[in-house]
Parts: sequence; structure tokens; C-alpha cells
Amino acid sequence: MAEPGDAAALALEPHDALRHARNGLDPRLVMLAEPDSDRASAFRQLGDDLLERGLPRVVAVSSAAPKEGKTTCALNLAMAFAERRAPRVLLVDANFFDPELAEIFGVDEEPPASASLELPWLAPYTLVELTPCLHVATMARDRRPATRFDARRFDMLIDLLSGVGYDRIVIDAPALDGSPRVRRVIAAAEAVLLTVRSGRTTTRALQRAVEQVGEGRLLGTTLMDADQA
Repeated sequence: MAEPGDAAALALEPHDALRHARNGLDPRLVMLAEPDSDRASAFRQLGDDLLERGLPRVVAVSSAAPKEGKTTCALNLAMAFAERRAPRVLLVDANFFDPELAEIFGVDEEPPASASLELPWLAPYTLVELTPCLHVATMARDRRPATRFDARRFDMLIDLLSGVGYDRIVIDAPALDGSPRVRRVIAAAEAVLLTVRSGRTTTRALQRAVEQVGEGRLLGTTLMDADQA
């Protein structure tokens, strides 16, 4: 049985998700759908700025309310980091209440039985290699994980994944709605980046979100395009 703590023990399922065309490329995959665009350049610049400021190894991307671009930011930021080739980047779907990354990347909803047996500590995740530099931990929508969220298990999972050779871990977190469950997801990261949308994010909601992140843990805010959900 594979044990956590060794990158070689992570029997990643090779996947052609980045060329997935069953339903067309998800428009939120800006780095793939329009790699030479100003929006893609903005994500690259964001990644460079964060690295220059000494980005912590584990960062969560959240927002003050749903539909403010946090998932779009998280997945494109992870891809921007992976473009550097040298780092190994892991993108984690921590939105237990409405997981989206499996659908976005076209990952099968159920992991192979052998993977589930060999890596029980990964449940409820499927760990998939998108490129040699970028891996993603996804959940299927139909497992209804919101009713089974275990904060201690999630903390342990992030700790274990931090110890298997990933240079950066980007957590796609739920929106900060004030609930204890969301605060525990955020607490698993070393720092938090908040997304905001002009004309949607209110000053009051942003202030509440900043208070939930906690002093000294906020990396900053990033403005998302109006069409980036």
C-alpha cells in the first residue's frame, strides 16, 4: 500500500484533460483558451508579483461572495505557476459545497478502484496529472461532500500533500460566508488571496471577508473581469 510522504507513492492517473474537447474548452481556462490575451498576461503578472513578494507554499483563493471569480483566478494562477516548468504545482478543489474543477477539466467523476484502495487518505479526492508540472485534486459533485466535511481530515490532507514534493499548492476555497466550515478550509492555507468584481463586490462584504481571513494572512485582492465567474 502506498504511504503518504513520498511523491513516487502518488500513483497519479494520467489524463488528457487539457485537450479535453467533449463539451468544448471551458472559457474559465483563460491560460488555455486565450494564452496570448491580455487576461492571460494578467494572470502571469499576478503570479510573478506574488512570487516576488515571497508567496507562501500553500495559498487559498476565496471571495466575499459567490460568483466573484475565485475559481477562475485559482485555476489560472495555478497554470501560470506551472508555466515556469521547474515547480510542481497542485490545484485543490476545496469548495466542498459546490465542487467544479472535475467538470471544468473533464475529469471522470469516479477514481479508479485501485487508486481508491491504495491511497485511502486522499478520499474524497481524485488526484490527476494534467501536465508534468500541474496536478489537480478534484471531487465529484454527486458525492455531496458538504454534508460530510471533516475539517481535521482536510487539514491533515493538506499537510500530507505539502510533504510530497509540491512547490506550490493553490486551494480553490468556498466564498467567505461567515460559516465555521469555510473558515476551517481557509485556515488550512498559509495565506489567502481574495477576488473582487467591480459593480458586484460591496465594500461591506469585502470588509467582512478580510476580517474572516485574519490579520497577517491576507495576500491582497485581485480584480476580476465582469465575465469571469
